[in-house]
Amino acid sequence: MAAAVIAFAILATSTVGQAVTSTLTETAATGSGTPTTTTLPPATSTTTISTLSSQPPCYPSGESGPVALSVRFDSNQSPVAGAQVRATNQPYTISCNGSPPYPVISQTTVSFTTDGHTLWYYLDGGYVAGYSIGVTYLGHDYDVTATLHPEYAYCLVLSLPSGKTNSTGTEFQSSCP
Repeated sequence: MAAAVIAFAILATSTVGQAVTSTLTETAATGSGTPTTTTLPPATSTTTISTLSSQPPCYPSGESGPVALSVRFDSNQSPVAGAQVRATNQPYTISCNGSPPYPVISQTTVSFTTDGHTLWYYLDGGYVAGYSIGVTYLGHDYDVTATLHPEYAYCLVLSLPSGKTNSTGTEFQSSCP
């Protein structure tokens, strides 16, 4: 009994819409020395073809700089000791290709008490759209909101007991005066 060797080759492929059609040729070699070739009917398979979206990538436009907070006395602009500060960041949110908005980072709150010596307390920037800042001093509460923009750093002065604020933002600024 002679061994048979069968080889298949794809001779032509054409794409029609999402379907791929191929023509197969079978060549069989038998012990007789003469190969026989048979063209098989076209085989059709369906393939999912993925394309790149024309939507822009989903990234925030840039990172904001830090917020520098200073809590000072109205009378002489010296640093206040004993003010309790709570600062909660408001993360950037993005919506990617029609999806609902989602935050880029987690919301966090930092708490500290001013020491009367430190003029500026720095709150992280990054993918932060702003801060909600609450300050309690001698039983009075003060609430301040800082809105951030990409590539800007902010200096925010809260004067006590009046509660007046003064803020400046400068592109690529790294420290406050």
